Amino acid sequence: MVNKIMELTGSKQKILEAAKLEFAKFGFEGARVDRIARTSKINKAMIYYYFHSKEELYRAVFELFIGRIFDFIEKADIDESNLEDFLLRLSELYNQQIGAQPEFSPLFLWELAGGGARVKEALERLLRREGFFVKMKSLIEKGIREGRFREIDSRQAMISFMGMNLFYLLMVPIAGKSWGIEDEEESFRNRRPKEIVELFLYGIKKH
Repeated sequence: MVNKIMELTGSKQKILEAAKLEFAKFGFEGARVDRIARTSKINKAMIYYYFHSKEELYRAVFELFIGRIFDFIEKADIDESNLEDFLLRLSELYNQQIGAQPEFSPLFLWELAGGGARVKEALERLLRREGFFVKMKSLIEKGIREGRFREIDSRQAMISFMGMNLFYLLMVPIAGKSWGIEDEEESFRNRRPKEIVELFLYGIKKH
């Protein structure tokens, strides 16, 4: 029984890896389940057994990129003493989950070019887990009341932190050369989480 479960889990992972490449290259509309089956070496009927439709498979691929980030956020214990550590670990996780997977940027850009409806649906489903936004809003507003943070809109601050992480990871395949980091991109990216957290905290703290 254990071997059977492991085999099925491995098959599902192979499907997701092949689908990730297919959607990144062709977008949702251009992707073909037949090609995913050939690449993964998994029977097409088995792909539909696991995922039921191309649409569901697409959502599963997108959540493969960002689901672990939301899992971390939901489970994290955030308080004043560990806020900087939490933000650093979160930024590093963005780097690991998205930056280290080159398929994410083209997949995301394909989706935006098509109106973003599927990404919006996947994000809404993940964002229903309150975690990050409730915790961060509470911490920032507490810091404002206590005079440690500037008078800012906590929503603007949270969106800015997410944007600081995502913009670079999405754009570096396109803009890395013009930014002058093409030859050192990996080391530059590995330094970025610390830079983001320092810039973000400097921006919201009262000086």
